[in-house]
Amino acid sequence: MQNLIQTRMTLVKIDFDNVQLFTHLPAKLGNRDISVPYMVKAAADAKLLSEITRKVNVGEEIAVSLTDTKDSRTARLTRLTLISFTK
Repeated sequence: MQNLIQTRMTLVKIDFDNVQLFTHLPAKLGNRDISVPYMVKAAADAKLLSEITRKVNVGEEIAVSLTDTKDSRTARLTRLTLISFTK
């Protein structure tokens, strides 16, 4: 069974075969709660990339669904695949 991640992330960049997304993870610095920036690169098919390009501006937050990458050629570059998004 594949792992499925559903969360909100900020769109950082769209490449010819992937998207780069940015999120913050909770952490502690001493006794203080902080947010640690975390970048995710996810493979995506051409149709989904085209749709994102039309509907989302870089810097906007979107809801994404990500799953493990199945394609071994793609897995060398990314470990996640974007399967859907909503604004």
